[in-house]
Amino acid sequence: SLSSVNDAAGNTAGAPTGTTFVIDTTAPTVTSTTIASNNADTTQAKVGDVVTLTFVSSEGVQTPTVTIAENGATVTQGIDNQHWTATYTMLSGDVAGVVAFNIAFTDLAGNVGTSVTATSDTSSVTFDKIAPGPTAVTIDSDSDGDTDTDYAKVGDTVTLVFTSDENIKNPTVTILGHDATEAGAGTSWTATYVVQSGDTEGTVTFAIDYSDLAGNAGAQVSTVTNSSSVVFDETDPDAPDYRTNEGQWFKSNPTLDIDFSDDVELEKVEYKLNSGGSWRDIETDINDNNYNDNWSMSSGDWDSMNDGSNYYLYFRITDKAGNVYETDDNGEAFYLRKDNDDPSAPTYVTAEDQTFFSNPVLDIDFSDSWTLDKVKYQLDGVGGTWTTLATGLSGKTYTTNWSMTTGIWDNLATGTHYIYFQITDDAGNDYETGSNGAGFLFYKNSGSGGTIAGVESNGAVDGGEGAVQGDQAPAGDQGVLGDGANKDGAVAPVGDTPWYRTLPFEVAAVIVLIGSTIWWWIRRRGSSGGVGILGSFMFTTLKTAASRVRMFFW
Repeated sequence: SLSSVNDAAGNTAGAPTGTTFVIDTTAPTVTSTTIASNNADTTQAKVGDVVTLTFVSSEGVQTPTVTIAENGATVTQGIDNQHWTATYTMLSGDVAGVVAFNIAFTDLAGNVGTSVTATSDTSSVTFDKIAPGPTAVTIDSDSDGDTDTDYAKVGDTVTLVFTSDENIKNPTVTILGHDATEAGAGTSWTATYVVQSGDTEGTVTFAIDYSDLAGNAGAQVSTVTNSSSVVFDETDPDAPDYRTNEGQWFKSNPTLDIDFSDDVELEKVEYKLNSGGSWRDIETDINDNNYNDNWSMSSGDWDSMNDGSNYYLYFRITDKAGNVYETDDNGEAFYLRKDNDDPSAPTYVTAEDQTFFSNPVLDIDFSDSWTLDKVKYQLDGVGGTWTTLATGLSGKTYTTNWSMTTGIWDNLATGTHYIYFQITDDAGNDYETGSNGAGFLFYKNSGSGGTIAGVESNGAVDGGEGAVQGDQAPAGDQGVLGDGANKDGAVAPVGDTPWYRTLPFEVAAVIVLIGSTIWWWIRRRGSSGGVGILGSFMFTTLKTAASRVRMFFW
């Protein structure tokens, strides 16, 4: 039985009646302790998140004293004095890391429990007050690129690779304004996007939105941390620019001025001869938006071409993104022809070895296997100046009759001359007169030599009036005179048998001496319309036995 009671101050009192006393000398304990935050991830907390500590004691306790992150927490009793919660809102000044706590408690009898600083279920909360950031961001495409700048065409995949300075949740990434497909974990991530037609051409843009495990949002990332970039280009290169005119004839493998361009950057240019030919490189690794260097076909392609046939150069132009322009048909191709043959020597329809008293109209024809361009001439060799007879010709022949310029004719001395020709075809092949023997031979008579005294004509018809400075011919006189002499004893040309006949019309004859050569000229007597030359002949072998010379026809 209880005889007296002592209080904590040592005061003694008599034992009360009707009261039961429980003697408690055992210190209380905490049997269950858990910690969590109101973050989406309850193991993480950021500034402003509430950390809640829940604990149960072994017996009823007085209101505990709790600190969370070394700050006093708000303690609330649960269903009874054994169930308690303590809450604290995290502040920016709190220490980052695992959130520490302390529970100090005393039971109702005043027994002090041992402070609790650990959970009973290994739960914990990590306080993170710093936003994450990128440590590396690069961009690439699956096209073949060998520089920091890569290119993408429709259907290519653009890939972002990025790392962060702490673990982050699944990031949200857009590329060219479209949602990308993300993959990765922790601090290492990738995002990919297949480029579509209609996407904005140019440098590929992107945006990375992300937050750490505590929910701290990092600053949006839209730039790389190195010099990498991707350029989206869905436009084919331009059609070639034919600075060299199409349809030309070439006599040798030509140097062509054909320019190529792209709106971004060229990779390579190829050609093939005709639609069934093999592609050959003109240039590779161009790395510019223009290629303007002059170039030539391969010698093998040139040598395979036949003279006179039509040929077409097809082109395949590839830009850095892999877009391709390719010649569709002959209408788009570069048209050219080959001609290795010189033009033909001129055809002298007008007979050579003639004497001209005035500038003649000449019938001299010119031709080429394929097509003529121009004809020039000069007199007596090729050391002087060529005079253009015709230029800008087309077709295989030029047959128009023509005359020398008045100036050239007037300046010619009396005597023997040769016309030399230079004939050029459209390919630039030339025929050029190589010698007097190939030139057009003619004689110019200026008419200035005068009449030789004592030279007779052979008379007129049937006793009619004699020719100039002539005598009347014997009536009906004709026939062979024999022995190389006539009845007057004049000597005929050596080695010839002269014969003498009456002409069927009246003639007038003029005989002149030019240098040492005797010339004759006749016309019908009484003819109208001027001189009316009927014929001429030069006696280059005439010999004289006396000062009087009689002319013979044979």
